[in-house]
Formats: sequence, C-alpha cells, structure tokens
Amino acid sequence: MSSDVFVAPMKVFHCDHCGSLVFFENTHCVSCGHLLAFLPDLLVLGSLDPVETSDLLWRSPLPAAAGRTYRLCANYRDAQVCNWSVDADDDNPLCRSCRLTRVIPDQGVEGNQLAWYRLEVAKRRLLYTLLSLHLPIEGQDDTAAMYEVVHRRFLRYADERARGAAQEEAEPGTERRRFAYPPNLVVVDGGLPQVNAAKSVLDELGIEDVSLVGLAKRLEEVWVPGQNFPLILPRTSEGLYLLQRVRDEAHRFAITFHRQRRSKAMTTSDLDGIPGLGEVRRKALLRVFGSVKRLRAASVEEIAAVQGIGPVLADTIATRLARDSSAAVPAVNVTTGEVLD
Repeated sequence: MSSDVFVAPMKVFHCDHCGSLVFFENTHCVSCGHLLAFLPDLLVLGSLDPVETSDLLWRSPLPAAAGRTYRLCANYRDAQVCNWSVDADDDNPLCRSCRLTRVIPDQGVEGNQLAWYRLEVAKRRLLYTLLSLHLPIEGQDDTAAMYEVVHRRFLRYADERARGAAQEEAEPGTERRRFAYPPNLVVVDGGLPQVNAAKSVLDELGIEDVSLVGLAKRLEEVWVPGQNFPLILPRTSEGLYLLQRVRDEAHRFAITFHRQRRSKAMTTSDLDGIPGLGEVRRKALLRVFGSVKRLRAASVEEIAAVQGIGPVLADTIATRLARDSSAAVPAVNVTTGEVLD
C-alpha cells in the first residue's frame, strides 16, 4: 500500500439520547449506556432504539433516518468486532465493511480475537474516508472514481453558473464566484476509459465549452474523446511538456496535502482539547509522568500534585483520559468473543 494514503479525520459524534461525546469504535454510549451503531447511509454514529415487533430490528431517532429500520451486522451481534448497521431490507447479514473481509484470523489462537477487532477498526476507518469522499469501495474502479470526482466538480460549476446568471441579471456587473468560471482545458490522468468517464459527465451536465484530454503515463499518450487511437506527441514537444507539468503539479499538490493532514493527525494527543490544559501544563505533566499511558494510570491526587495543575483540573484530566481509554479498544475474551466493559 502506498505511504500516501489519506485517511479523513474522524468527525465528532454525540449520543442522540444524552448528548455525550462518543467515538467511532463505540458500541454503547459511555454515559447513558445506549446502544450505538454506525449508519453507513448517513455516515454517522448514532443511537438505536429497539423496534417493538422484532428483537432483531432497530430504529434510529435521527430525522435524517426518516424512520428507517436497521439490523446489527452479524459480526457486531455475534463476534463483537464490528459496530456497523445493515439496512433492514438488505438480505446480506454483514455490513458494507465486513462484506469485504476475505480472511478471518483463527479464533482458536489466543490473541486473534483482538487482532481481528483491530483489523476491522482500521478497515472501517479507511472505508469511512472513501464513503466521505463518495468513492467506490467495492473493488478498484478507476473509471467510477474519475466519474465521481469530475461530476462533483462540474456539478458545482453548473450550479454556480446558473446562480451567477441570475445574479448578473439582478445586479449587472457583479463579480462571479470562483467556480462559476469554466476551465479552458481538463487534463485527465489516464487513458481512454478515464477520458470517456469524464466526457460522460460533461455530456450529462450539458457542458460544451470545456476541452478534455487524457494523458496516459506509460507512453505519455494523449487521448481525445471520440478518438479510438491516442495522439503521440514528440518527446521534445512543448505541448507534451506542458501537459506533463500540469499532471505532475496536481500529483505534487495532492500528495503534499495528504501528508500534511496525516502528519497533523499523527501529532495529536489525548491531552489535546482538555479545557484549561495548555501547552505549558501538558509539558509539565509529561515531564513528571513520562507518557500519557502513565498519566492515565495515575490517581487524581498524583495529577493534582504536579505544579500548576490543582485538584479541579486534575479531576477533569483523569475523567477525560478514563473516557478516552474506555472508547479506544475494549478488552476481548478470546474464548467467548465477549467484549468486556
């Protein structure tokens, strides 16, 4: 796998019943104990209420769910390694994430239940990123991904163009917004299939004032919509050099952006976001305890003894770290598969 994989930062979720902060891997609210499940169709971790007529069906109180009913994924219900839901009308007992699993660790080996749980958590986080970006997850489909990205960009252009025309009619001379201006040329990174996918978007949206080409990297072939054979430009061509620079700059920008986001995520700490705990106090705590793990194991009195902390802030720190610990990775009984509280 490439080192440039971008994982979308987790959205903050809250229990629909008590409003407490809940985390992506939680199966129950740590405050009120209500059952939680991730709803892939809404991309939210929400609470579920039992349906009176069935022991297997659940209903989300969220208005966006519109009264839909759900089932718990079979790996949620039976193995406790998942916390996603399945639409009640779906015949498959597994959620969208667990359907992609091809190999399960031998559950007769000690430690494999926890290993399976951690693998599923990592996979669900990756799928959350793909779903958030509206990218396909069932197999690698470059043309579907190209269609989705181009459609998203030019749908916005079509909306802004219509809005700008109405605004220009009401207020002549008003400067149009950025996405109301069409690009002169769209360069697709790929061959004929990717070019055709992008061209289908332009045709569907009725966009005729934008030129489109594709640049296939293997032989640097230039593909034009409607042509069965590529255009081969001389290696010394200034036009080919320009297309290569455009493509390489797009790659550089995307990779740099993803690395920055990943680096920022990796430098976050469990101590971030605690009210009243600034950088100086964080350093003082880590200087005394050495790590967040040791700080989590310390008593409120031991935390309060650190210079500049005090009993009130120490209690806040201990409460937050205890909550984060319970939400991270639960202990698992490898014999029964039970997730221990």
